[in-house]
Amino acid sequence: MKVDVTPPIIIDDHGDIGLYANLEDAAADLEAVDVLDEAYEVFDSTGRIIRATAEGINSKVTLTIDTSRPPVPDLLAERLRLFIENVGPERIGIQGSLAALSLKDLVGALARFWGSPSSMIGA
Repeated sequence: MKVDVTPPIIIDDHGDIGLYANLEDAAADLEAVDVLDEAYEVFDSTGRIIRATAEGINSKVTLTIDTSRPPVPDLLAERLRLFIENVGPERIGIQGSLAALSLKDLVGALARFWGSPSSMIGA
């Protein structure tokens, strides 16, 4: 079953968040050795889990939707809130409570802060 991703692609590297326009741009920025060490968590903007794989430390990284696992929009929203809190909500352009913002609002705020994701934008 083919499942389309909903960009931007979001990479969580131990709390550092990056947004990418597509799977290819995201994969190109990941290091195979770190993928093998499971250093990254990757999602689409709806919280679907994306599996990062690499054959060896010098190989190309591949990203595919993990259809065996349910989406985790609440987890992704919490990760984005933590990142925004660390950066400073005012810097991102957010006024008021982060808890009141939906996943879509959080992703949108980060995309506006960094600009449109044509390649990597973020931390």
